[in-house]
Amino acid sequence: MVRMYRGIYILLLLLIASVAVAGPAYKPFVLGNAAGNSVEEASYEVKKRLQENGFQVLGSYKPYPDKNAIIMGVTNEDLKAAAGKTKYAGFGSIVRVAITENNGAIEVSYNNPSYTSIAYQMGAVEKVDEALENTLGLVKNFGAKGLTAKKLKKYHYKIFMPYFKDAVILDSYSTHAKAKKALETALSHPHSEVTKVWDLQVDDKQHVYGIQLSGGWWSNARIQKIMEVIDTDTPRSTAALPWEVLVYDKDIVYLPGKYRIALMFPDLGMMSFMKIQEIPAEMDKAIGDVIKRVKDTTEK
Repeated sequence: MVRMYRGIYILLLLLIASVAVAGPAYKPFVLGNAAGNSVEEASYEVKKRLQENGFQVLGSYKPYPDKNAIIMGVTNEDLKAAAGKTKYAGFGSIVRVAITENNGAIEVSYNNPSYTSIAYQMGAVEKVDEALENTLGLVKNFGAKGLTAKKLKKYHYKIFMPYFKDAVILDSYSTHAKAKKALETALSHPHSEVTKVWDLQVDDKQHVYGIQLSGGWWSNARIQKIMEVIDTDTPRSTAALPWEVLVYDKDIVYLPGKYRIALMFPDLGMMSFMKIQEIPAEMDKAIGDVIKRVKDTTEK
């Protein structure tokens, strides 16, 4: 009997040690402190707080037709510095802050910089985490059971699904400036299904664009229906939106829909994913068409 208890004790010690070695579990979103009595009022208050605490508000938009949510893109010098450390890390240079009305309650949330910094292999973002917590609060992290840093760094949803390293180069140009001009021309094309909601020059090599799928096959109503399938818990994961496209050096690059959606919703069940199975391909097609419209007429 003593040997049995000793064996159980050793197993428990080994389990605790394995958890300690694995490290903490990171979740994609952070719930901040409540603000305001309406989406508009909370948005004004949140924007004011951010600007007073050293954050640059790059822009905002309403992702749904019922106007029950506003999303802002924000950054600061520490976040831009972290995004300049490695290739394609500019994808994580903007924090998405969401104000959402959820069953009468006003939620303030933002994507977790610690989560995206590991996934996008950025530099340290502890100062960014601290600044956001001091500005918007930290009630809890949410959006998934959580991923260890090891799993998050090499995250993919299932076998044969893309990793971060599978970022797609849409087109290449002779200079960084020409690549930016081509993308901006494409985004402003009257028949584009993709429009810019904000952008940021991260450093000399990286310029990132927040993009909204809102034309042709896409609409705010379609986006809302998609989110109603995959964003079912409380708090809402509105800060998963919008998508990003990056001009890295001379290349225009994007993260495949199958990676980008899954990264923000890593616990998404296969049945839910099957309900939106056409969406990643439609995302890829929409951004591909943007480039095709100007590819033959833009000087490279």
